[in-house]
Parts: sequence; structure tokens; C-alpha cells
Amino acid sequence: MSAENVAVIRKNWDAWNRNDIDAVVAVYDPDCVFDTTHYPEWPDVDVVRGRDAIREFFHEFLTTWGSWNGRLETLLDAGDNRVLAIIRQAFRGRGSGLDVELHWAQIYTLRNGKVVQIDNYSDRAEALNAIGMGASDDVM
Repeated sequence: MSAENVAVIRKNWDAWNRNDIDAVVAVYDPDCVFDTTHYPEWPDVDVVRGRDAIREFFHEFLTTWGSWNGRLETLLDAGDNRVLAIIRQAFRGRGSGLDVELHWAQIYTLRNGKVVQIDNYSDRAEALNAIGMGASDDVM
């Protein structure tokens, strides 16, 4: 199942970069959890529960940005139906034109081909530790 899980997340990020939020959340379980408690700089929200609430959260978040692009630097099977994504994401402010670049990580937990949990990390080494890998230059 690990290769299938990695393929689900790769396809999910492709949809994100196409601005197809409906396709992004289509692979989320109806009770999916989007958790930013490991990302202290994340604005406003710590945990979003439910596919529809996550869709709304994404729409609201993206209205701030005129353009964005996420590049997966690393995508790998993390065991226990989890996938680690190491991400570099660039945004340009809709009104300000300000460019922002984020370097972060996500751990996706899947069940039966659906995403049930997304844990977001501002510290990529912390994400690696969370899956038992420890910081590694070849992964980061």
C-alpha cells in the first residue's frame, strides 16, 4: 500500500498546483483532520476538522494570494500508512505583490486510500523525528 499512498499524495499536490481545491479534498476522508499545532507561525487556526471545513479553510487562505506554487522536495513512504512530504512553497500577495517562501513538512496519514490526518510542521527535522527518521541531509 505504501507506493499507492505516495501516489495519492503526489497527485494531491499536482491538484493543489492546478488550483483544483475540489480535487485536493476529494481524497480526504469526510472526518479528515488538518493540524497546524506543530507549525507555531501558522496564522489563526490550530486544527481544522472535516473535509468541508478544510475546503473552506483552503479557499479562505488562498484568497490572500495572487499566485502560489508548491514544490515537493521529498515525498516518501513513512510507514504505518503515513507519507512524508518535504515542501518548498512560494506565494505572491494578491494586493501587495509581496513574495513569501515557506520551507516546511507534512505528514499524511491514510486509510483505505483516503487522507485521514495531515500534520503540518514548520521544522522539517521535527517532522522527520515524528516518523522516527531523525534529521538527514539526503531527505531534507
